[in-house]
Amino acid sequence: MKKMKGAALAAAVAVFGLLTHAATAQEFPNKPIKVIVPFTGGNPFELEARSFFAFAEPRLKQPGIVESRPGGGSAIGIDAVVRSPADGYTLLWTGASLSQIKFLQKNLPFDPVKDLVPVSLVGEVATLVVINKAVPAKTWAEFVAYAKANPGKLNYGSAGRSSVMLATEALKAESGINLLEVPYGGSAAYTQALLQNQVQLAMSAASSVKQHIDSGDLRALMVIGNRKVPQMPDLPTSAELGIKSLRSFAWSGVLAPAGTPKAVVDKLAAEFAAYAKTEEAQKRATATIFTLVGSTPEEFRQVIETDSKAWEAVAKAINLQPE
Repeated sequence: MKKMKGAALAAAVAVFGLLTHAATAQEFPNKPIKVIVPFTGGNPFELEARSFFAFAEPRLKQPGIVESRPGGGSAIGIDAVVRSPADGYTLLWTGASLSQIKFLQKNLPFDPVKDLVPVSLVGEVATLVVINKAVPAKTWAEFVAYAKANPGKLNYGSAGRSSVMLATEALKAESGINLLEVPYGGSAAYTQALLQNQVQLAMSAASSVKQHIDSGDLRALMVIGNRKVPQMPDLPTSAELGIKSLRSFAWSGVLAPAGTPKAVVDKLAAEFAAYAKTEEAQKRATATIFTLVGSTPEEFRQVIETDSKAWEAVAKAINLQPE
């Protein structure tokens, strides 16, 4: 009799859980949803977030708010989301720096893996290694030779202790060249410095620099990772060049505070998946050299875990200590 009562109780609890899950999904959202982007305003993440809300607001029947909160190598914006209620109304829209931040900064007030739950990998950003036109090199091999012939005379732009710095330092170590880091407030600032030849090399999203490449002011040497850029078919990938220290680290994804109900996470993920399939979003992605994905939460989690392990290995290989 006791076993029967126990089984009945367990069944009741399971049914209650299913009902609660369904009710949570049906009730969400009933107020505006805010997305925090931990970078300076006008960045690709912010623009994509606004495009997403233009699609999702009529479907969710609630407005979306996009807030740029830069600083601390993205730590300030991440921390703001981590400290928010785990209810799905405050989200983080960020890039792969999330997988690297703990190798760059010490004493973080949060754990980027444990304190956040993945919602969706929105897409992948083609990232290029570009140089100023004044540098007499048309290929990566020629740039390496020039840098070795002019040690200490070339600079690279970064956004401080960020993914760009980590990746460029790894590239320097593998190639045996000496470049001096010059940190700026963000990618827009160091791209401008690159155009003015204040720095000679930088890593930038293809959409941010393609116009300057087309005009001849900048020269692209490679795309990071193993995925070719359709709009630039002759540009080699870092994988094709045999560079092992770089991976396709530029992605755009959305996360929520840990503890956010699975029903809410799943509902949000479904919206991103639907958004990624729309013709308008696909056209804009093609124009901005952005590959839309709209993954499931679990698929995104695997990407983050894989990236974290890869960048941990890079940090160890170049003996980079968090600061």
